[in-house]
Amino acid sequence: MDNSPGEARGRSRTPVWVWFAVGNSLLAIAILVIVAPWNRNKDPQQPPAAGQGVAGGVANPGANDPANIAPGGASVASPAAAPAPGSNLTPVAAADRTSTLPQESKEASGSTVAAPSTIPQSTAALAPRTAAEIVEAVDRGVVQLTMFDLAGDEIGFGSGFVVDASGLVATNFHVLGSASSAQATLRDGSKLGIAGCCAYDADADLAVLQLTNPPDNLEVLPLATWGEPHLAADVIAIGHPQGFKFTATTGIISAVHTTAELPRPYRQFLNAPDNQVWIQTNAAISGGNSGGPLLNMQGAVVGINTWVASGENLGFACDVRHLAELLAKERAEGAINLAALTGPAERVQVLIAEFSSQYGWFQQRLEQADTPAEKEEIRQKDHPSTRIATELLVMAEACRRAPAQFDALSALLQVVSVPGCPRDACAAATERATALLLEDQLASPRLGELALKLRASTDESIWKFLRAVIAGSPNRQVQAVGRYCLAMALAQAGGGDSARDAEVKLLIDELQRSYADVVVGQTPLAEAAEQQLFELLNLGIGRTAPDIVGLDQDRQEFKLSEYRGKVVVLDFWADWCPHCVDMYPHERALTEKLADQPFAILGINCDEPDRFRRVLERKDVTWRNWHDGPGGSICQQYRVQSYPTVYVLDHEGIIRYRDVRGEEMEQAVNELLAKVPGHSSPPAGSAATAKEAASATEAKPVEGGVPAEEDDPFRED
Repeated sequence: MDNSPGEARGRSRTPVWVWFAVGNSLLAIAILVIVAPWNRNKDPQQPPAAGQGVAGGVANPGANDPANIAPGGASVASPAAAPAPGSNLTPVAAADRTSTLPQESKEASGSTVAAPSTIPQSTAALAPRTAAEIVEAVDRGVVQLTMFDLAGDEIGFGSGFVVDASGLVATNFHVLGSASSAQATLRDGSKLGIAGCCAYDADADLAVLQLTNPPDNLEVLPLATWGEPHLAADVIAIGHPQGFKFTATTGIISAVHTTAELPRPYRQFLNAPDNQVWIQTNAAISGGNSGGPLLNMQGAVVGINTWVASGENLGFACDVRHLAELLAKERAEGAINLAALTGPAERVQVLIAEFSSQYGWFQQRLEQADTPAEKEEIRQKDHPSTRIATELLVMAEACRRAPAQFDALSALLQVVSVPGCPRDACAAATERATALLLEDQLASPRLGELALKLRASTDESIWKFLRAVIAGSPNRQVQAVGRYCLAMALAQAGGGDSARDAEVKLLIDELQRSYADVVVGQTPLAEAAEQQLFELLNLGIGRTAPDIVGLDQDRQEFKLSEYRGKVVVLDFWADWCPHCVDMYPHERALTEKLADQPFAILGINCDEPDRFRRVLERKDVTWRNWHDGPGGSICQQYRVQSYPTVYVLDHEGIIRYRDVRGEEMEQAVNELLAKVPGHSSPPAGSAATAKEAASATEAKPVEGGVPAEEDDPFRED
């Protein structure tokens, strides 16, 4: 979904091979089953779409990721926090991760209160009980949580449990989703209002809610904080799987892991810090169990059910010691209303949808404009980025340090990065957005996710932001991803800037020396950077095309550099590729039309010799070719991933366009011919008068395919 300068999109090509990283990423997604809040429009067991961050068992929690909705290849981040994060075998200090409630959003503020006194300091002396006794004892201590949007419509539900007689209920942060309000229901059907959230740790995927007017007879569940969970110990999970209310299942503690100890696919898609502690259990849990308690046989909570992997009863609960630490922290009185904490995520989604719709209308207006001046006036006055960015910034200012602030700012930076955005009009919003991210969200591991979406930006203010993220983030993964993305952005900006090229090489060197172990998806970041940046630095727009030396169809040696002074189309093709065959008529017509111009099509054929000879005998191809054969040295030199691969070079041998075909190719050629010194422009009009040229223009451009930029292992599908 990146935009590479000079590249045409929406064309099909036949892949030479499918990069292993993409296949492995899809496999990794397939083995995850999400324990997300139930949603009537979305099966909670479905894996997330490729590219969605999965945290705490939910794909970009609380939101359907609007991937690909932004025009021009920009993807807009999903609203909602990406829960994750935690501790070593002892609970992590939540100081770097726990978000402080915004003062202006509290219902009450001022004094702070100590940790709830009713939470037992030790539960080690509790006597063992039967499963039936435990379930009966917690009857008024487990709740079903139902989430509502701004309109009051139900959008999902999850589980929670009472941790203090004052009406504190613990759950997963991702259960809140994009809720503007919520309701708790006890097993007897009693419904209780929720005043808001009084503490949360989005990284650890934990939240503590405050009930409105809690009854006196709530059952407070004790927390088992005295030590390491025992392997093979019996446990009980209580929650509302798939909407089956107040369901109890039994099992054992199968293992205890930190995130770092999980298999790589789970680490990547959980987006959790290495020290987050997970209790693995075979107690049956699924969508709707999120936020519910995992109890030992003394009736104490050992974990908060969070996510489950598909297959062999692989359920995972966040270690309860993370929750105990969150509860022990001092916090301001009052609770932040959900409409201010998670509700803005819904508004972000609405704005993204509006932007997508308005951008289509904007492009139609541009197409209808008659002159360049009219087009520029429309772009300056009516580009939807200007209004949407302003609204997103207002939202971000109103929910400082909340997860929804990150979503709004992430969406803003992507909105202002779409093609044609009037940068002068959006400059102030962009500058403020990056400042807020650095001030309020610098510790967030989600900055890596955002950096990947900005890696094609040509905006120097975005480059400055990425440099600050690299320098200031405490998260090693973010530091590595930031280096990769900044290097990609600088390299794609084009050649001719020695300082920029030197910075790119320094960034790659740092990746290889200090971050060689960092993996994104299934691909080592340093390995991917070396491969892709070779292409960008040697084959990117604005770079001088590497010289080619080889034999033509008559076994005569010739060089690409011999064609300096001419506009050249380099076409890597094979006769077995239907998209290449579709190009034959137009290329023949273009060659005939421009026969007296400083222009040449030079092909690099990748067929077996016999097939290449038959093509020439049929006169399908009439221009000069190197015969490289399957997997030949020229294809390797140019890192060809799929056919056709097309480069258009100017008279100095500099790459100006890539992967253009048909009319787009002819327009590119005509534009470059007009810049050849001492040469007049070719005749206006379509590609010759030959009948075959007309048919070529109408020949089926197949949508989809595998454009070159989608060979990126970190692309978002």
